[in-house]
Amino acid sequence: MAIQPIDLQTLYSQLANVSKNVAFQQQGAQLQNAIQQEEHSKRLKEQHEAVEAAVNHDEGPGAVKNKSGGASPEKEKKDKQKSGSDAQTDDKIMEVIKDPRLGQHIDISG
Repeated sequence: MAIQPIDLQTLYSQLANVSKNVAFQQQGAQLQNAIQQEEHSKRLKEQHEAVEAAVNHDEGPGAVKNKSGGASPEKEKKDKQKSGSDAQTDDKIMEVIKDPRLGQHIDISG
């Protein structure tokens, strides 16, 4: 069975539509890839900023004490010496129990 000229004419007219569809699909894949890369870079930037914010956070336990009390360091030392016996009794009461197997078992089954 031979190909008729009308069949060739229809084939060539549809060939332009097919090529347009393929071009749109390829551009869509490239666009999707670009969007994913942009989102990934945003996430990395946010993580980096979070780490920098944590590193730059200078307030420690000492800064909190100085802000709240407003007392001089000498007065704080005296207060610590007075309450030293209380702190020692609290340490004796508070006992930490640790499991020796903790962190030894790794579940790799998923």
